[in-house]
Amino acid sequence: MKKTFFLIQILFFSISLFAQYRISGIITDQVNKPLDGANVLLFTEIDTLHTTQEAISDEKGAWNLSNVQPGNYVIQFVLLGYERQAKNIHLSDDNICLDTVRMKIEPKSLNEVVVIADLLQMGGNKETRLFSSNERARAVSGLELMTNIPHLFLDKLNNKLTTVDMKPLLILCDGKIIDEVDLVGLNPNEIVKADYYSQPPARYRNMGIEAVLSITTKRTKDKGGYVIANLKNGFTTGYGTDIIQGKYSSGNSDYTLRYFIDYRDLNENRLDQQYATELDGKPYQIDRQGENSDYRGQFHIFSGSFSNTKINDHLFSAKAAIALNPGMENFIQNVSGELMTTYTKSNYLSPKLDLYYSKTIGKNQELNLNVVNTYYDNKSERTIYDIATNTESKSYSIISEANYTNDFGKYELSTGVRHFFKNLNENYRSNENDISPQKTYNAFNILYAYAELSGKWNKVSALASVGGEQSWLNISPSEKSYFVFKPILSLTYTLNKVSQFRFVSTTKSFVPDMSLLSQSPAYLDSVFISIGNGNLKPYYIFANSLLYTLNKSPYYFQTSITQSHAPHPYYMVIENKGAYLEKTYSNIDYLNALRYEILFNWQPVKWFTLFAYGAAEYQQSKVTGNPYNHWYFLGNASASIYYKDFALKLQSVKQNQTLAGNLYQTAHDYYGGDITWKKKKWSLVLGCIFTNSPEITETYNKTPVYYKESKVWDNFKGLCYLQFSYTLNYGKNIQRSAKQHLSNEDRDTGVNADNTAKQ
Repeated sequence: MKKTFFLIQILFFSISLFAQYRISGIITDQVNKPLDGANVLLFTEIDTLHTTQEAISDEKGAWNLSNVQPGNYVIQFVLLGYERQAKNIHLSDDNICLDTVRMKIEPKSLNEVVVIADLLQMGGNKETRLFSSNERARAVSGLELMTNIPHLFLDKLNNKLTTVDMKPLLILCDGKIIDEVDLVGLNPNEIVKADYYSQPPARYRNMGIEAVLSITTKRTKDKGGYVIANLKNGFTTGYGTDIIQGKYSSGNSDYTLRYFIDYRDLNENRLDQQYATELDGKPYQIDRQGENSDYRGQFHIFSGSFSNTKINDHLFSAKAAIALNPGMENFIQNVSGELMTTYTKSNYLSPKLDLYYSKTIGKNQELNLNVVNTYYDNKSERTIYDIATNTESKSYSIISEANYTNDFGKYELSTGVRHFFKNLNENYRSNENDISPQKTYNAFNILYAYAELSGKWNKVSALASVGGEQSWLNISPSEKSYFVFKPILSLTYTLNKVSQFRFVSTTKSFVPDMSLLSQSPAYLDSVFISIGNGNLKPYYIFANSLLYTLNKSPYYFQTSITQSHAPHPYYMVIENKGAYLEKTYSNIDYLNALRYEILFNWQPVKWFTLFAYGAAEYQQSKVTGNPYNHWYFLGNASASIYYKDFALKLQSVKQNQTLAGNLYQTAHDYYGGDITWKKKKWSLVLGCIFTNSPEITETYNKTPVYYKESKVWDNFKGLCYLQFSYTLNYGKNIQRSAKQHLSNEDRDTGVNADNTAKQ
């Protein structure tokens, strides 16, 4: 009898341990009008830094949080223009329906002042941005919604999201790596919040990115879906970026189909080239003046995915995609009165399979597994004068990763290991009739292990992580191996609710990708070739930065100073080989930089936002014993005006040359503006972009070889486009999503960049 009673006790204890319940309620204003778009954030009582779940109220003010385990919680209610509210609850053995939450208008909002502080939460190494119902209603897509984050810049010409200082960004959605195409297909109303990490977490620190944007979407078990069309096409030149996507959800499963096309058909691009040196003791000088030339490029992606989710238990997803990338460029240049044509045609086919599985262990632990297979079949033809080269390459890669996380409340541990294998088989012919092509085989294995510990104690948040990466490279005809560390230490001191200091010390390491190691040359003329360097070595950047942030309505202010040192980094160089010139990559002596940044976002009234960012950097480098120094400046500014269903946005980016080894590189300036009309499921955008200033690569004036390349796209003197989007909903159009923690992708074909057609 005692044994039976004991077993019954264990049974009931187990049931209560794994029991899951629902919390729901209604949100209204003070006159009982339902509030649509209010953010509902659930925290455990012992950790109010990390949300456990999130929800958004619907048009009836209703919200719910499903599959919540028993315990003590804090629920916060946040909506732009209203005072933040919080409730403490105890969930034991039944569902809870809270009393109606009546939110009070924030006094400042009566004077049209937007309470930005309520939408932005600072904590440790990240900032959490919530989105108001007005912001979601004005945004055409999830990509447009992200422009409300002060740290991000959207290049609307290329639909590319970067940091405001134009550095690469990794984008996650519910833990899965996505790109801008995925964001275009994401409904703004599905997005709950976005976390911005100024320093990537440990598991992403060998991906060559500078920051991470992590987006969280709604969760539900409702049945339904949507079809979305987002079409963006120029009417002044051949330009288009179009996506059609459909999704259906039923039970615990999601099904998605997508077609994406990006195309360019341009006829006013010019490439000017000048170089001078001595070859075999004789002066050699070339001056090529570009004529209007053609570029045609397309990028197609067909993809389908399936996922099965049970909240707080497991997630399985499978995604298959195939990408096609045909391109052609035909440069015409005037050389001493004679016209010379450089013709390049390339095309690759790339199928991919992505499998993911995660399992929740107990209450606070999770195990994640991810395997990705990618295949590239690439063909390229290049002709200059009577010199023809043909390259055929086949590349296969497999990425496998396992990750374990444990949330201890006030601190969290994450550890994992990733293995990346890739091979590249190339057949290189001097012409298409060459029966004895030069064959090369390159392969590498990269093993990356990492661990990260983060936590908060009173006013101090700390993050410490370390990663180790071992690379084995088989670059015909030699083999190499490298080992690099990737540690980081971040300390944040919170002065008060609106300001904080952060100190970050990082060691970044870079391993050359396969395209920089490729030994298949591209002829730029009869005595000038572009070729990879199989002797490149990895390098480190050691950096320390101090940052101050002030987030007080109606403005957001941030300033920082960073010192960095890179011994023996690799950069593009132009080398004199005696009888010919060579454009390649090489490890230089060092590159040092001291950088100051300032960022300011001001929203004095709800219909106007002004943003400004500036950076000044003093750069020093040494190449083969010769020192170089330079001042670099960058300015980024935007303004937005809103009126009812209309929005006007203006953007500009201006920067001077940056020092890259012994080369100066100048990116084109960017000026753009658009007017958006959006009404429920429909939206229409009329925009113009001006980016026809030249992109210039030029050697320092004291180098043995003078080289200058200037590329101009006159089609973009005033690219005008129309963007149309429509969303057709059916059933319950709320995306269910579990937090996927692993995702990987191989995006490099491994072919020398000058052997492919490109914009």
